[in-house]
Amino acid sequence: MLDKAVVLIERDLRVVTAPNPGFMTGEGTNQYLIGVKRLTLIDAALGAGPNLERVRHEIAEAGASIEQILLTHIHPDHLGGAMELKSEFGARLGMHVSRKGYGGVVPDWTYDDGDEIPFDGGVLRVVH
Repeated sequence: MLDKAVVLIERDLRVVTAPNPGFMTGEGTNQYLIGVKRLTLIDAALGAGPNLERVRHEIAEAGASIEQILLTHIHPDHLGGAMELKSEFGARLGMHVSRKGYGGVVPDWTYDDGDEIPFDGGVLRVVH
């Protein structure tokens, strides 16, 4: 059963809200899991504690794995969470080319405006 922290928009799109409510995050940071069996996680939030448990639960519910993590922007919570989740799940990390090396992080690949990023269920087009 989905709690209010997880919203199933369509079969292949889940919004997972991290348990970090605050002035900048509202009820919590939204993270997006897209795909069927090889999931793409967009804008990872916290990589430990209750958020990690929520992400693990959603992956198990889908009978899936995380294949790649994409960051649409760089904030410390997203970057730290992405690195922890990358390590936890063995996923590839992608970020915009303008942020390569930010915070000492070297992504597995970079993308730029107009690029297409395939995922299990479709293709994303980068708009920067």
